[in-house]
Amino acid sequence: MAADRLKIILAAFFFLLALGTLGFMAVEDLPPLDAFYMTVITVATVGYGDIVPKTDAGRIFTMVLTVLGVGTTYYSFTYLFSLVVEGQLKNLMGRRGMNRKIASLENHIIVCGAGRVGGNVARHLKHETVDVVVIDNSLETYRLLIEEKITAVHGA
Repeated sequence: MAADRLKIILAAFFFLLALGTLGFMAVEDLPPLDAFYMTVITVATVGYGDIVPKTDAGRIFTMVLTVLGVGTTYYSFTYLFSLVVEGQLKNLMGRRGMNRKIASLENHIIVCGAGRVGGNVARHLKHETVDVVVIDNSLETYRLLIEEKITAVHGA
């Protein structure tokens, strides 16, 4: 699922930032802000100017962090960009909102199946401003319901 993959990628990215910061604090004896600064400019590959690694261990750590950081950073941003381009980010956020809306409903009607009869019932109830949730196992039908602004759940 895209949401799980996104969580893993973001967790890896932030773990790398934390690991880099702690590493620079330990290896180069830098204060936290300087260590974080070194991590960010290393991962972003913008280069050094004012602070540089002082020890051989610091240089080796910087090289390892650069290789891991560049790969993780670019993979993270590429994946996020692809989500935005493909519209999945909107879908993920919309699904979360839909789940919150469903959880807040009381005294609503659940329509199981949105075939010819179920779909007409759901549309009629929506037109009558009755809270309705439609459950359908067809992904195509689910998407059509969402486009029609009918609260729906995909699944059996």
